[in-house]
Amino acid sequence: TGVQTCALPISGSRNYDIFRLDKNLREERVTRGARCLSFDVEDSRIIYVSYEKGLSHIIRRSAAGEPDTLRSFPADTAVYNVAILSDSQTILNLGTGGKTGATILSSTGLVPLWDNESSDINDAEVYHLDTVLFVSTRDGTPQLYLTDLSSVNTWYKLTEVPGGVRFPQVDNYYAD
Repeated sequence: TGVQTCALPISGSRNYDIFRLDKNLREERVTRGARCLSFDVEDSRIIYVSYEKGLSHIIRRSAAGEPDTLRSFPADTAVYNVAILSDSQTILNLGTGGKTGATILSSTGLVPLWDNESSDINDAEVYHLDTVLFVSTRDGTPQLYLTDLSSVNTWYKLTEVPGGVRFPQVDNYYAD
């Protein structure tokens, strides 16, 4: 199955909904009027950010299940990105007070990946199992880094691009 977003103009504003393709390549609507800002898919699970009335909601949904709101954030907290880490954990990129960082959301709450990091952390994606690919402004311009969650303070710099990089995309495909 595949997942795609589609922008639909509704009442003068752009409204981003999520559609999926079933095994027969028939389109099925996953959300309706949800204003999905970011999403991630793994197997038959989807996690997405929905914006409504000043709140950003983190919503989990299985292929056949109803939406389950995991957490809501007020207007002063921007949710830029979501990435599924495991069945019970999601990585979020949150912006508060002019700073962006990466946080793990689980049933026990929010845990920042780096408490004292002074640079912005953006676009965190799960690369493989417990390895996270992300963008940081640590060296002045946004560059791509990799870290293992068992040693988050060890960063591996992957790029050195003068203008910086943004929006890494990780697509994991597993053979049956």
